Amino acid sequence: MIRKRFLQESARQELLVLARDASAAHGLARRANAIVLLDRGMSCENIAAVLLIDDDTVRRWHGLYAAAGLAGLARLGHEGRECRLSDAQQIELKAWITETLPRSSREVGAFIAAYGNLLNHLAGDEVVLFGDAVHPTHQAQAIAHI
Repeated sequence: MIRKRFLQESARQELLVLARDASAAHGLARRANAIVLLDRGMSCENIAAVLLIDDDTVRRWHGLYAAAGLAGLARLGHEGRECRLSDAQQIELKAWITETLPRSSREVGAFIAAYGNLLNHLAGDEVVLFGDAVHPTHQAQAIAHI
């Protein structure tokens, strides 16, 4: 368990100002809020319940703050990496997105209606399969009606 009152007064005040600052980036403000609540003696589990996050996330934020202060909270180590697409590929992708993706809620609604119609008219031996290499889900099943 993380001990209560581990912050110095100046750090506590700095975090409180940040947590209360409406112009601060929302994510950083939430992280600052979690550190202040930890300092007040609230458990990681209770903070997670209040912020609607996982308690391990609160512990990770504490570790970042303990290691690097506000800079650690602001960074989080999610800088990403350099794009692997060539300039020509990026131009091609942007053109495809502009041409392909729906531009209005009517287009999205029409797609949903067509999808619902497809599902409602499948034969007993037909299924709809979903493939997503980025977000694999095992044993997912399509609903036969909407």
